[in-house]
Amino acid sequence: MKKLIPTLLLLCSIVAVGQIKFTDQEYFTLRGGIDPGATIKEKGLPDVLLEIEYAGHIYAKLGFEYFEALDPYYADIHGAVGVNLHAGRFEKIRIYGGLRLARIFRGNGGRGELVGFEAGLDYNITEKFFIGPRFTYDYRNDGKTLGWDPYWRENFFITAGIKF
Repeated sequence: MKKLIPTLLLLCSIVAVGQIKFTDQEYFTLRGGIDPGATIKEKGLPDVLLEIEYAGHIYAKLGFEYFEALDPYYADIHGAVGVNLHAGRFEKIRIYGGLRLARIFRGNGGRGELVGFEAGLDYNITEKFFIGPRFTYDYRNDGKTLGWDPYWRENFFITAGIKF
């Protein structure tokens, strides 16, 4: 009886890990997203993003984020590269994580860079349409013109997109 629970936990973990794998598919996505926390906090227009992405064993993406409610407004052009995994019998869930780089533009003429991490999960509603959360954690230095020191910032996005 003492070995039953550890044995069951081991078997469950083996089955769970066996369901996470690299995919044999290659595709492109067009994704849009919104940061609900920042949008509610600033009580203005939403923090939105738009991205195009290649997804295979790895993923590579290029995107644009814009948040007019901040003073001065925030915009960036970003890219990311990382690992792309799928879970489930029919690969309904995509799990990804990687490194991000960006060039930041502020409304007051300020410029800066961003380097950080991202991770997300996409759930395929249909063969072509997906939704999911994405978390980013970035080191930014765009506040120099405002007298800010470089800082770490986390963001949470709800995203939706199409595969093609």
